[in-house]
Parts: sequence; C-alpha cells; structure tokens
Amino acid sequence: YVIKLLVRNASTGRMGTFEAPFTIPNLARETIEIPLSSIVFSQQRVATADAMYTVKQKITADAANPLVDGGQKLVPAVGRTFSANRPLYIFLQAYEHDAAAPRQLAAYATFYRDGVRVYETPPLGIDRWDATTKALPIRFTIAPGTLAAGSYTCQVTVIDPSAGRVAFRHVGIDVR
Repeated sequence: YVIKLLVRNASTGRMGTFEAPFTIPNLARETIEIPLSSIVFSQQRVATADAMYTVKQKITADAANPLVDGGQKLVPAVGRTFSANRPLYIFLQAYEHDAAAPRQLAAYATFYRDGVRVYETPPLGIDRWDATTKALPIRFTIAPGTLAAGSYTCQVTVIDPSAGRVAFRHVGIDVR
C-alpha cells in the first residue's frame, strides 16, 4: 500500500504532500521470509501523558500503541532528514503466524554511505512477543554524533536462527 498526505497551511495557503509505502504482511502465506513492518524513524520521544491526543478504549492506550515503550511515545518523523546531534530512534515489528511457538530473533541496523558500511549496531537478541498482536517490537537507538552529515542507506536485518530465515528493510535517510 501507499499512503499519501496532503497538507495545507491555513494562513499562507501553501500546500505540501508526503507519500510513503507501507506493507501489511499476509502471515498465512509467508513461510520463507520473516514478515516485517515498515521502519519508523524518529528523533523525538515524549511521555505518554504529554502526547497530543489520547485514545479512550477498554484497554489502555499504552498497551494498544506499539510506539509506546516504558511510558515514552515515539513520535514518527514525517521526512527522512535527521540531526546528527540528536539520538536517532528506529522502530519496526516482526510478525509470527505461529503464536504457539514464538522464537527468539536477532536484529541489527547497518548504515551505508556510497555503498560502504559506515556504522553497524551490535546485534539485539529479541524475544518479547506480544501474544495479542503476534508482533515482536524491534527498537534501536543511535547515539548523537554516531553518523556524520551525509546521505545514508539504513538496512535493518532480522534473523531467525532456528528456522534459517532472514529479512531486510532498506530506507534512505539524510543526516545534517
């Protein structure tokens, strides 16, 4: 799928658009690759009490929102340009169609500049599967100053060592 947003500034009348692809995996058909969500980048986290809106449901908004972790809500970046002087947060989810046997996965993020690997996070062992959504949140934090100014390709690699499966997501970003 592709989502396209159209925004209009009420005071100036100027308009802008944003378009981004996203994937809703069909877990019943995916047997070779690990099903993954799109990657969410951010440089801002806020306390859930400070969020701009709340959802009133029978379950708490924190439990229903995958962007909330430890009382902090990740605010997704609309663009792909980030400051080198602030932490860069990366979030995505892996999905499991066999909830009876969730396995531990390993994940890491690699940044390439002009085809050359510049930085790679240490591998994360992750196994906190959500029984309700059958999703495994994957979170990385890149420290300020780790990436110099420039254009990068960020590749997130997720490995299922027990099943011999792997999945990748690539996204271009700019650091200023």
